[in-house]
Amino acid sequence: MRIYYYLFCIILCTSCNERTGYSSKLDEDRVEVKEYVRPVQKMIDNPSLGFAHLPRLKAQDGRLYMTWVEQEDSLAILKYSFYKDSTWSQTEIIASGTDWFVNWADFPAIVVNEGTVMATFLQKSTKGTYDYDINYTLRNMETGTWSKPKRLHNDNVPAEHGFVSLLPYKKGFFATWLDGRKTKSSGSEHNSHNHGNGGAMTLRSALISKEGVISKRTELDSRICDCCNTGAAQTDRGLVVVYRDRSEGENETRDIYRKVWIDDNWTAAMPVYNDNWKINGCPVNGPSIDAMANTAVTAWFTAANDTPQVNAVFSSDGGLNFGTPIRIDSGEAIGRVDTVMLDDGSALVLWMEPQAVDVLLQLKRIFTDGTSDSTQTITQMSGDRISGFPQIEVINKTVFIAFTDVKEEKSKVAVITLAL
Repeated sequence: MRIYYYLFCIILCTSCNERTGYSSKLDEDRVEVKEYVRPVQKMIDNPSLGFAHLPRLKAQDGRLYMTWVEQEDSLAILKYSFYKDSTWSQTEIIASGTDWFVNWADFPAIVVNEGTVMATFLQKSTKGTYDYDINYTLRNMETGTWSKPKRLHNDNVPAEHGFVSLLPYKKGFFATWLDGRKTKSSGSEHNSHNHGNGGAMTLRSALISKEGVISKRTELDSRICDCCNTGAAQTDRGLVVVYRDRSEGENETRDIYRKVWIDDNWTAAMPVYNDNWKINGCPVNGPSIDAMANTAVTAWFTAANDTPQVNAVFSSDGGLNFGTPIRIDSGEAIGRVDTVMLDDGSALVLWMEPQAVDVLLQLKRIFTDGTSDSTQTITQMSGDRISGFPQIEVINKTVFIAFTDVKEEKSKVAVITLAL
């Protein structure tokens, strides 16, 4: 399926603003594969209605929390529900608006800490296509009401702010995001999104209390890829943030980097692995990370040396150092990865790849010794941008996978379960 790759290169070189996916075909050998019995999977009903997309999942205390966006003409509605004991709670509207930035790759986020839920969504700041702000709101667990949305970042520059990752942290929350306040040169604040007009895209973070108070605003990296999603996880040692970096110069390298928060200090930015992917445009394909105790797993897409693939790698020291990557795709890869750790220290990785004329949602279990189970095809799905980024969470021995199911230019939220 080399045609996927070449078509992407043409579109990407034309404009990063198109935010196009990446795909191609490979035929190289994989790591050792363990044989296992494929678990039975089933589609479960969910409370989304009409034109629905962008599902986000978060598992906490035996509950599966989900947000999604429903569209009614120009109105975008962010909704919320949780799943427990085979039942969804009553649907709640978090917020809505006709001036939102609704995008297949940059979407709302959700996190839960001791019953308090925090959600984010994106709202246009000016008429510029990629000028938008990050708003956050918190759900009071006693009253069941959502707070008045506030802006997460503290600048007034009409520029891109998005690709949020959220974590529960101590008694509140941790957030990291892409912040474009330096991308607009003086006098160009009201121009449309155009990478390179001013400075570089930055990576920033902050802490948010359960009362919604923001503290410890920090710039984590002063130059990163412009529109790849971020990832964040918490280990016993601290916080780990992963993202796609961006080197200086004409022949830019855009590999996955990490920052680690230990003893109230951030470590220097270091590569998770040196793919040496040189690309003068954003692939819109960021990393995913999860952790348990001091073991962390990171999965990502790369196309270094014109070889698109999905890799995953473990860390045994809280994200300070990572081992040798495990290649997990079946010879083709689009990416759009998500990953989750399991109780035994293994991990599940979810990704998309083309096969013949189809695009498949694939799942693989990987182990710290570099071995893996065989790939399980979850479903056939659309490779169009509207299909977004699938999500995976695990509660006890049940895997939950949510994705945007696109049929005949219409979309709905689909949720699939399977037993480990």
